[in-house]
Amino acid sequence: MRPVLVFAACLILAGLESGCAQPPPMNLVQVTGKVTMNGKPICPGSIYLQPEQENGLQSSSLLQLDGSFTMRTYPHGDGVRPGTYKAYLQLGGGATPEITKFTNPATSPIVLEVPAGGLMGQTLELSSFTKDAGAKGADAAAGKKS
Repeated sequence: MRPVLVFAACLILAGLESGCAQPPPMNLVQVTGKVTMNGKPICPGSIYLQPEQENGLQSSSLLQLDGSFTMRTYPHGDGVRPGTYKAYLQLGGGATPEITKFTNPATSPIVLEVPAGGLMGQTLELSSFTKDAGAKGADAAAGKKS
């Protein structure tokens, strides 16, 4: 009877220990930057990167007072998997008509290519994504080279 109790206790402890296991490490690269409109920081709010590839993980960051952000992929840590993302915002103070399209991943025109080396100091100037700015301005604001 005693060996059965010891065996049962070991199984219970093993089950408790496996429930606290850490997620497997991921290849995350740093993505930092700033969100502005007409040169002024966008705040308060959050920025989200919605992956275009299937089985991708969404990343997010709070926007700081100066509009800056450091992306994080929960629960894996700071950074983003390399790939293509649709960026959109959630604004704490509400969205003006000119910013509304940036608050929905279906309507946001911001597409970011995150390379294996990450993106550092990325400035997303929302006014460059308006119809008047044209594709070249939008590409420059999203970090694409023409």
